[in-house]
Amino acid sequence: MSNPLAALREITDLLAGKIGLDYSTIGIKSIELAVNRKMNTLGIESIHRFATLLGSDEAEFQAFVESIVVPETWFFRDVEPFNFLKEEVIGRFMNPAPRPLRILSIPSSTGEEPYSVAISLLDINFPPEITQIDAVDISEKALKKGKAALFGKSSFRGEDAGMLEKYFTREGESFRLNERARKMVSFQKGNLCESGFLNGKQPYDIVFCRNLVIYLDKQARETAVANIKRLLKKGGYLFSGHTEVMFFAGSGFSAISRPKTFVLLNEEPVPRVSSAVKSAAPGFKNNIPERNFVRPSSAVKQKVAGRISDAGIPPGNGFDIEYIKSLADGGDYPSARKKCEELIFREPANRELLCLMGVIDHATGLIDEAENNFLKVLYLEPNHEEALVHISLLYDEKGDSSRSKIYRERLKRITDRKNR
Repeated sequence: MSNPLAALREITDLLAGKIGLDYSTIGIKSIELAVNRKMNTLGIESIHRFATLLGSDEAEFQAFVESIVVPETWFFRDVEPFNFLKEEVIGRFMNPAPRPLRILSIPSSTGEEPYSVAISLLDINFPPEITQIDAVDISEKALKKGKAALFGKSSFRGEDAGMLEKYFTREGESFRLNERARKMVSFQKGNLCESGFLNGKQPYDIVFCRNLVIYLDKQARETAVANIKRLLKKGGYLFSGHTEVMFFAGSGFSAISRPKTFVLLNEEPVPRVSSAVKSAAPGFKNNIPERNFVRPSSAVKQKVAGRISDAGIPPGNGFDIEYIKSLADGGDYPSARKKCEELIFREPANRELLCLMGVIDHATGLIDEAENNFLKVLYLEPNHEEALVHISLLYDEKGDSSRSKIYRERLKRITDRKNR
């Protein structure tokens, strides 16, 4: 290996393979900084040697993971999910009499989330002796801190003083959670992206999995969802991050319509496609700006120039993007894709490049890859009109009218606002 970029790619591939991390979600610069810091600490001058070390030494790989997985959490983050939790527990698990409750928090990070769950249950006098809260994380450092249950001021953002006084004891500049709440939570190491995750465990009534799947690559996301489906009881609650609700809603879960709760049920959503919707769909298409859309057929190979060039990609990278388009226009998809991939590796959050990659992938029949790229664009910029157009049409092509409808409606709201 002679190319430092190749060694860096080997490291990102290792992260994807072992923990499912999609490097583009945190940025290649963050990976580079972590690599440089770790190499300096170890006194290693060659990135090739460091890449080899990570692949062969599990302890060093774990230490590297700890350096890039920086927890950002606090007690009662988003608030409303915990209010909803209390209401549903009262309604479903306390009437007519309390019954055992099993809850999973993954990733549990340094413990603020699972302990928030414990405090919520104590607030409504749910019996702790019939409560099991399993807190799971990939970071040994985070788990150790969670078990200690000693928190600094940054873990408390907007909570009332009554909660601190009731459940915590001050120790210098920190606060220690009381023993009653601590005993409700059990910490353990685990990786949701492994197929055998928590094998043998009884299913849970509630799963908190917030702000994780957005950082995973496609394969890891699929494994994570399969594990959650397996571990969550039918009709059980899944609390997700606000940007993840739509993803889970398209993966066999049914979103609950309540503002700011970001909660779903483990059940297939009720089909919403009716004759009225079908008849309305063609009319709605008239509200979408006219685009040449790339489809994987022989016609694409015969006439690509207009479609790739009209994909709505502004020249954010100047010559590079124009060069990629010219390659695609000439039918050289492999070279266009390779060049686009190289640029994305350097600029993983570049929405124009990701959208262009999606268009190229769709043109060559790489439907899953195209979908993934368009979803990345929409994660970075939820109102990216070109990505909304492409992904809604892609889902039409796949026969997934319910997902297509979601994105069409979002696009319609954007265009309606512009026309006011």
